[in-house]
This record gives sequence, structure tokens and C-alpha cells, in this order.
Amino acid sequence: MRKTLSIVSFMSVFVVSSVVAEENASPEEERKAALRRVHEMMRSPTPFTIDQRQELQEWGKLEQKLPYRGKPYIRMGTLGQQAKLCDWVIIGRVSHVERGGSLFKDYPITLTLDIETNLFGKLEQDSVKINLMKWDFGAGNEDLTARFMRSYHAGERFLVFLVRGRAPVLFDILLFSFEKSAHRKEFGDQPVLLYDSLGLFGLDSGEVEREVLLATDGYLTCLRKEKRDLENYYRLLRRLERSPVERIRDDAKTDLVNLLSTPVIVEKVLADETVDEGIRDYARFVLETQKKKGMTTH
Repeated sequence: MRKTLSIVSFMSVFVVSSVVAEENASPEEERKAALRRVHEMMRSPTPFTIDQRQELQEWGKLEQKLPYRGKPYIRMGTLGQQAKLCDWVIIGRVSHVERGGSLFKDYPITLTLDIETNLFGKLEQDSVKINLMKWDFGAGNEDLTARFMRSYHAGERFLVFLVRGRAPVLFDILLFSFEKSAHRKEFGDQPVLLYDSLGLFGLDSGEVEREVLLATDGYLTCLRKEKRDLENYYRLLRRLERSPVERIRDDAKTDLVNLLSTPVIVEKVLADETVDEGIRDYARFVLETQKKKGMTTH
């Protein structure tokens, strides 16, 4: 029987595998250690053992207790991950909505946004066109699909994360030590919406706008503007978990799950009873799996 590994399990294994590197390993060595173990699992010609199969099933159960049910694309498209990968963050106002304008059926809506403000980077143009993805997470996930489906109208304002050319799929973006690499010329230079519609945040000139801008500034400050500090980032996520805006809360919780690749954060989460119980269950299993495999916990 051909061996398969779900994308969700891939990410769960990646979280645990990232602590394999030797003490004082560089971020690049840490990244390679995590990827190496996952690649070994995926390429092995032998079927999963009973223990491996049980482990992957347990990861799947734990994912269901997390925000967004651990959906991998959303997990890579949170505010924290977008802050690591973006080239620009702007505030734009919709000047035109075009339906059916894209060549790709999964992107049925194209927005033209007049740029009001550059929050990060400097986009040297007055407007930008972005294509929006049609979300469908399948049967049983209709409520999750509905969260990312909406109508668009001229005059609406959005905070937008943009990337130059296109964003590669990078699982190592989940690591706290991830650093944005140099731009690859073959990706092109045009600004593109980062992680499809996940890179778009509606603004209302009220509480939602204030919360989105504060959260975005916090992420960009921690991850791009200042020297990266794990303790500061952890405090930011714990604060944003209490945001009155659902998307910010769930993104912060998901970013905390992504941070469980760092042993000291596993310890912090398990010691703090105020952390979401689904996240603590996930942390317990991370620790249990690490111990079973004899991984280091420096």
C-alpha cells in the first residue's frame, strides 16, 4: 500500500521535528533538521508502522480542537506568518470590483484598491489589483468556509498584506527563526495578495480597525522591525488572544501553536492554566512525542 501523509500531519510532524537540531544550531540547521525528518517519513517505501499511524491519528484529533481546526493553509496565513513574509502592508480603498475578471476559476473576483497608506514597505504606485480566492473547505466545514466568504463593494477599506511576485509555499515559515529570503527574479515584481484572501482585513473606522492596526503593528515590530525576541513575541500573542476581534484572537492562538516548535514555549504553555485548553492538549502531545523519540529539549 502506498504511503501517504496528510498535509496537516506534515505540519504537526514539522513542529515536533524542529527541536532535533543540535544545541546552538543555527536557524538554517534547525530548519534543515525539521525538513529532513519529514522528507524521510514521506519518501520511505515502507508503510506506516502501527505506532506512526496512531501518532498521526492523534495529531488529527488534536487539530480539531484548534482555531481553524488546524487547516494548514490558514495556519500558514495568520497575521504572524504574513508579517514574516510580506513585502508591503497597505491600507487601500476599493475603487472597482470585477467579477469573472481572473483567468483562474478559483479566483472569481478582482479588486482594484486605491492606496491610502503604506504601513510597511513603500509601494511606488497609486493603486493595486488583487485577485480573491473562492474558499471551500468541504463538507462539515461550512462554518469555516463562511468566515472567509464575503461580498465586496466600492468604497470599502482594507488592510492588505502584499508580496512581490508570488509567495512560495514554505513550511519552515512556521518556525520562529524563519527569515525572509532574497527575492527570486523568476517570481516577478508585481505586488500580489499574500495567501489569497487571508491577506485582506476589513476596516470599519471603529473598534475593528483600531484592533487590526494595533495587532499588525505589534506583529511587524516583533518580527520585522526590531531584533526578534521570543519572550516579547509570546507576550504579544497572549495579549492578542484576548482581542475583541475574532480573526485576531484565532490568528494569535494559531501563531502560539506554531510557536510550540520551541521547547521553552511548550513549558510556558503547560505551566499556564489560562492558555486555551486545546492548545495545552496540543503542547502535551508535542512534549510526549518529543520524549518518545528522544529529541533534545534545549
